[in-house]
Amino acid sequence: MVCSFVMRYPLDVLGVDKFTDAGVIVKARIKTVPIRQWDVDREMNRRIKKKFDVFGIQIPTRTRAGISAKRIRSSPAVWRQWSAAN
Repeated sequence: MVCSFVMRYPLDVLGVDKFTDAGVIVKARIKTVPIRQWDVDREMNRRIKKKFDVFGIQIPTRTRAGISAKRIRSSPAVWRQWSAAN
């Protein structure tokens, strides 16, 4: 855990930057002592995740479905669906 002396000032939340299909981007900044920014970054991420868990907020994950070229060529229905999408 990062000690409070590593952070020079309190968290400065700049506000909501944008809404995306994957979530909401909130910009903030933290001033730290030199060379400790990565420790502070990890600790902030840990604390945010912990609060999300408390409030039941799920972090969105992107999923990607793959299909092989062999399967596309072997099934006429899959071929029609694939060619219509591309």
